[in-house]
Amino acid sequence: MCLIFLLFCLAGMSSGVAFAEVVNLGAHRTDVGLMDFQQVIDETCSKCHTRERVDIALAKRKSIGPILQQMNRLGADISSADQALIEAFWADDKFAEVNRVIATRCTLCHSRERIDQQLMEGVDLETLTEKMLRFGARLSDEDRKVLGVFSGQPLR
Repeated sequence: MCLIFLLFCLAGMSSGVAFAEVVNLGAHRTDVGLMDFQQVIDETCSKCHTRERVDIALAKRKSIGPILQQMNRLGADISSADQALIEAFWADDKFAEVNRVIATRCTLCHSRERIDQQLMEGVDLETLTEKMLRFGARLSDEDRKVLGVFSGQPLR
């Protein structure tokens, strides 16, 4: 579930660069809502869970409703706004696909924390992807497409 996530692969967005095209992931924009989602994961979910545990639950597409109910029952302090944000990103298939690429490709070499940090800093995705490929990363055309669509920067 952890995103912003996006990877050493995605570590490639440029923070100072305006997005020419913003991909809609449900009701949230990738350049705004995703950062908020990551912040909720980092500040709220990580009080009790590791990032890896959250990512595994997202990758398995576990239903978030019962998870949130159990968390609230056990005393988690999740605002209604944070809960709505979690539900929106958790349920989005495009986001799950991005998370799959990160989990199966990017985290082979990089920690999720590094990936998220790079993403938050806005490293250029195209440059990063080329660097990764030079160092032996294996990204299929579909993986590159998923990452490019997610970032709002179609990859060549």
